[in-house]
Order: sequence, then C-alpha cells, then structure tokens
Amino acid sequence: MSRISVFLVMAGVAFGGSLVVPALAASIFPTESIVAPVLGFDPSTRSIGMGGASTAVFWASPNSWANPALIATTRGVRFEHDDADFDLAHLHASRFVLGGGGLGFATSGRPLRGLGQLSLDGPSLDLGGGESISLSEGVRSWSLAGSLAGLWSAWSRRGGHESPRLTRVLDVAAGYSENAVEERLSDDLMGSGVVHDWGVLGRAGGTVWNGGEARLHLKVATAYAVRNAGRDAIDEFGSPTSTPRQERVGLAARATLDRPWDSRLPAWLSEGWHPIVSLGVVYDPVRASSPSSRFDAWGAELALAGLMVGRLGHSGSGDVVKHSWGLGVALPLGHFGGASYDYARTEQTDGLIDHVTRSSFGVWLDPLAIWRARR
Repeated sequence: MSRISVFLVMAGVAFGGSLVVPALAASIFPTESIVAPVLGFDPSTRSIGMGGASTAVFWASPNSWANPALIATTRGVRFEHDDADFDLAHLHASRFVLGGGGLGFATSGRPLRGLGQLSLDGPSLDLGGGESISLSEGVRSWSLAGSLAGLWSAWSRRGGHESPRLTRVLDVAAGYSENAVEERLSDDLMGSGVVHDWGVLGRAGGTVWNGGEARLHLKVATAYAVRNAGRDAIDEFGSPTSTPRQERVGLAARATLDRPWDSRLPAWLSEGWHPIVSLGVVYDPVRASSPSSRFDAWGAELALAGLMVGRLGHSGSGDVVKHSWGLGVALPLGHFGGASYDYARTEQTDGLIDHVTRSSFGVWLDPLAIWRARR
C-alpha cells in the first residue's frame, strides 16, 4: 500500500472511525490495492463520461493516458485541464498536446515542470500546535507518437503531390510515454520512480453512402496499450515496489453524417461545425495485475455539429459497476481553433461516495491552418 493510501486510512479513522476505511478506499481508488494510486486514475473527463473506454477513440481530444498512440491524430496545439473531487482526495490534471504531419507530442510537466502535471492531493491533518501534514502524489510525463498515414501524406504534400488515397482509408499509429512519479509529505520528497507506457492503433474507414450533398462516413478502429509496461518500480519506504501492469484492448466505431451548412454565417466559421451529426461507440476490456483483475468498459458519444456532445458509459465486473454520463459544449472557430467545456458524473455501487463528478476545459489552435488561410 502506498503512502497516500496509508494517509487516507489515517484520515478515514480520524473522520469516521475504522469501519469507514474499507468503504472509503473502495470509493476513491481504482483498484483495491495499488502502488502509487495516482497512476490508476484516468485524467480525462471525456473518457470518464464514456465509462473510461477510450483506448481506441481516434477522434476529437486524444487521451494519451489510455493509449499514447492516440496523440498522433492531433493537429495544432491543445491545452486541457481536468478536476475531480473524491471527498478526501482531489485530482488535478493539465497537459499540452502538439501535433501535425503525422507526429504528436504531449507533455504534462516533462521536460518543463510548468507545462502541467497530474496530481492526487490527500487531506491535511491537523497535528495541533499550529502544525499540520499533508500528502500528495504527482506524475510528470511526456508522450510521443507517429502515424504512418500522416507521415506519408505529409511527405507527399512536401513533394507537391496529393495525399495517397490509401492514407485516407487506412492508418497505423504507435506511441510511447514516460511518467515520473513523486510522493511528497508536505514539502518533503518521500518516494519516486519512473514508469513507461506504450500503445498501437489501427483504423480504417470511408464513405458508405453518398446522397449528393449529404454523405455518411464510417470509421472503425482497434487498439492495444500497456500501462506500466516495463519492470518499473516506485521507491516506497526505502525499498522498490513494482507497479501493477495494465493491458487495454480498444474497439471503436464512429459514423458521421455531413452536408454543407446553409446559413448566413461566415464560411470560415461554419467550416468548424462539422460533421452535422456523429455517433461513436467504444468498448475496452481491461486486464490488470497486482492484484489480478479484469473489467469491461463501454461507452457512446453523440455530437451535434461539433457544438454539443452527450455521453454515456458503463464499467466494472460482477456486482461492482459504475454508470457514467457526460455533457460537453464547444465553440470551434472554423479550422483555426476553439474552446470546450466537459462535465462527467459517475454513479458508484461500492464505498461511501455514491457519485463522483469531473469537469474540464480546453482550448486549441492550429497555426498551420491559419498560415495557409493567409496565403
């Protein structure tokens, strides 16, 4: 058990007695026993709204926590910040993603600390006499990914040619993440370690119906990702403790119905309000070790013109299940940039906390699209 686990047990005893502890731990932690619990929390509000199923979600904002290969689909610069309240513990996550030409890079505090971080903050305990202690865990990470279709297309355009037709219907991407974990007691560093993730993504699709101005597109994807992939360890209480390995398989399908807008709005603005309607469904079977466990995550996302989004999700196994739903609003400024806000709520069947809420905001900008528009 990690230091923050022990600390929350102490807090549970202080606030509600020893009988509170098992239920409180079940409410907060993703698994019953985990080294460095912060590693087990999905930081994406969007993903949580879909039950945590995001390993193969190749559209919109990528979740590199579930699969670093997803950031290969990024275009431009994106910043996101997420918050979650678990009663005695609080989760904060912020990250930058940069992508284009088939390459993607994400940072959450590495190599520069000022560029975000994933943190899990425990309660502060009053020791009396004006003294108090608090415990927190943080993860600073970087991720790199490449897309075969994106790289091939970029190379073709550089030579003055159109993108090969094959790149419009097939793609394979791979990604890698390195995560530095720190445990702190107040301001003192008590433990640290580095863990590694990797993942792959394959997708295919095209137009399945052409009705003149209206078109129906269908894309499918499959993915495989491993979190804490190596023989990584976190130094806790003066000795290395292995981190639990998690294997994720992802399946996703997305149908989009699109047609030109008939409005008085400037054409450059309405270009970002596509597709008119989209529906995505996702499924992630997840297997973890130490302790050995398995659960399934299902989710769906319905979006209207890229402006409003609704999500539903379900995850768990046996009698321990979680039901999620989420909402999102966005304001795309054509292909040049925009802003978004997302909210998710998870209903839980175990522990003292009957539900957990998440929220996030994001902004994005595509400098290359702006530069091309000015030419």
